[in-house]
Amino acid sequence: ALRSVQLSNLPNLAANEAVATLFALPDLEFLRVRQTPLNQLPTTDWKKSKLRTLILSGNALTELPTGLLDAPQ
Repeated sequence: ALRSVQLSNLPNLAANEAVATLFALPDLEFLRVRQTPLNQLPTTDWKKSKLRTLILSGNALTELPTGLLDAPQ
């Protein structure tokens, strides 16, 4: 099972769609999305997420979902 993904320095990436697809991976524990055009996180049930590490530096995000604070890790 895929547990770790890193996407960095990809200015032409369809980042919102890519991250939505990655969030659907049931065993994902580590996700780094750095220097991409990502401007929103997908809707997800953060309480059920297995993500332990989420790094989102250098993106176009202006807000984070409030449910993110409900993540177990």
